[in-house]
Amino acid sequence: MYLQHISYYGCLYRSTSNLTRLSNRGCINKSTRNPTRNIRRPTEESFIRKEILKWRNISNKVYKIKKVKHRESKYGISAILTLKTKCGDEFLVWAPKRLAEDLEDDSYQYVYKIGLKTSADGNEYFDYELM
Repeated sequence: MYLQHISYYGCLYRSTSNLTRLSNRGCINKSTRNPTRNIRRPTEESFIRKEILKWRNISNKVYKIKKVKHRESKYGISAILTLKTKCGDEFLVWAPKRLAEDLEDDSYQYVYKIGLKTSADGNEYFDYELM
């Protein structure tokens, strides 16, 4: 027996004949017949936590939207944006709820953070413009 047990893509394979079938399908490198050889191992950089800024802590400027990652919670939809500044710096920021809902429907390339506004009711909200 080449390998006694191999767990590959959620399946359990017990003999070399199954390994041969996998290698014929292109799932395993034929020269080594080692299914774990092509799997990327985590590095120290993959465990570094990136800081996610709050919307109120970024300055009132125009930012390029690189990526939008939506999240669903019991409080509704939220989003983490990857924004790029004019200088080329990239950072992560939590988007306000209204912005997360607007970004869910359409694809925009830029967001202009206008600032904190007060409604007629006296409630404060974050104002922005999508471009």
